[in-house]
Amino acid sequence: MHPFNIIRNKFYAELFRSKYYKNLLQKDLKKALGLQYKAGHKEKIDWENPQTLDAKIMWLEIMTDTTLWSQLTDKYEVRKYIEKKGYSNNLVKCYGVWDNVDEIDYKSLPNKFVIKCTHDSGSTFIINDKLSTDLEKIKNELRNKLKPMGTATCEPHYLKIKPSVNSTSKCKFT
Repeated sequence: MHPFNIIRNKFYAELFRSKYYKNLLQKDLKKALGLQYKAGHKEKIDWENPQTLDAKIMWLEIMTDTTLWSQLTDKYEVRKYIEKKGYSNNLVKCYGVWDNVDEIDYKSLPNKFVIKCTHDSGSTFIINDKLSTDLEKIKNELRNKLKPMGTATCEPHYLKIKPSVNSTSKCKFT
């Protein structure tokens, strides 16, 4: 990788973690999204005529109400939406939802289950055998993930989701 690109990438990484950027998300979402687009695409976003999928999604984030996006992104709250639409028979069993990892009573969970944060991506753990699983390690990883998400990725609908953990059965096939 060219040294200029390394410096550029480090600059944007620091920018997106900064307080300035977090404030910018609240005060001027369009400018924040524009910076995010420029970092990823190396060009300015065309707000008048968005062409890429990223640009079109960012345009929607600026021009529409994203409240429903937050509900549909939250892995627990989406269940209410599915039930409201009459598809509760397609939902896997939910064993619980917790705001704090230390509140989870692993003894009450079945031997096989899934546990994940409701507000992010990448924190899903599939437990095939509870007795042979290092639950302390999983608790620590979940604890580290229980932070608001969406600032660095400039996805403001994630910022509206309260970080929590839920557990479900593994899958449901019909």
